[in-house]
Amino acid sequence: MNERSSVSNQNQAGSGNWKWGVFSGSTLKYFVAVLMLCDHIAQMFPGAPEWLHMVGRLVFPIFMFMVAEGFYYTRSRKRYMLQLLVGFEVMNVLSAVIERNFAVHTPDGGGIGLMNSAFGTMFIMCLLLCFCRMIHSGFKEKRYGAAIGGIALLVGYLGLSAGVVVAFPLIADIPWALRAVVFIPTLLMVEGISMIPLGMLFYALRRWRWAQMLPLAALAAFNYFGAPAGDVSWMVIFAAIPLLLYNGKRGRGGRFNKYFFYIYYPSHIYALYILAWFLQSR
Repeated sequence: MNERSSVSNQNQAGSGNWKWGVFSGSTLKYFVAVLMLCDHIAQMFPGAPEWLHMVGRLVFPIFMFMVAEGFYYTRSRKRYMLQLLVGFEVMNVLSAVIERNFAVHTPDGGGIGLMNSAFGTMFIMCLLLCFCRMIHSGFKEKRYGAAIGGIALLVGYLGLSAGVVVAFPLIADIPWALRAVVFIPTLLMVEGISMIPLGMLFYALRRWRWAQMLPLAALAAFNYFGAPAGDVSWMVIFAAIPLLLYNGKRGRGGRFNKYFFYIYYPSHIYALYILAWFLQSR
C-alpha cells in the first residue's frame, strides 16, 4: 500500500484490520485529552491526588502511537512535520512569556517551570524516521547516494544534539545563548526523550499490533526497575489497553478533530498555570 495514501483508506492495511478495535482515532484523542488534563492538574497544583499523575503516564505513549500513525498516513509528511515544529516554537515563546508574567511557586519556594514540549518530541521522532527511511529505501533500491545521505543527516543531527549537551554548561550564564538553544529541537530540549525510540518502534511494527506492545512493556520494565522509589512512570504499560482497542480508523470530527490537539495541548496547560498563579496570588 502507498504510504502516502489518505487516512480514509486506513482500514485497508496494518492497524486498520484489528478485530478487537472499538476506539477510533478521534475517540482515542478525546480519551487521552481527559487523562492529559488530570496529569497537568497534578503538575500545576502541588498536593493534588497522586492518582491524577498516575493516569497521566498513559498519555505520552498513546500520542506517540498516534503520531506514528499520522506520519504513515499523511498526504504530506513535510506539512505534518512543519505543523509539529511550529507548535514547538510557538509554545517556546508562549511558555517564556507566561512563566515570566505568572510565576507559580511550589510550597518549598521553588518554581513550576513550563517545560512541556511534546511537539518537539513528536517532531524529532518524525525527523529521525525520515532519515531512517532514506537509509532503508536507499539500500533496498540500490540508491546508495541516498542511503549515504540519510546516514550523514542522521549522524549530523545526533552530533548536533550531543554538541548542545556539551555546550549547555558553558552557556548557562549567557541568557541570549540559552534562549537560542531552546528554539532548536534537539534531544536535550524536548520532553520525554524515551518516547522517541518508542514512537519509532510503534511505526516500524505497525503491522503487528501485539509486537508494538513489546517496546512499551520494555520501557515500563526499565522505568520500574531503574526509577527512584515512588516514581510511577512504569504505569506507561497501561497505555497498552487503549492501544489494543484502537481500530485503526480516523473516526468522526473532520477538520476540527485534525487540529484539536494543536489547540487543546497548549491552551489547557496555560489555563491551568494561570489559574494556579491566580489562586496563589490571592
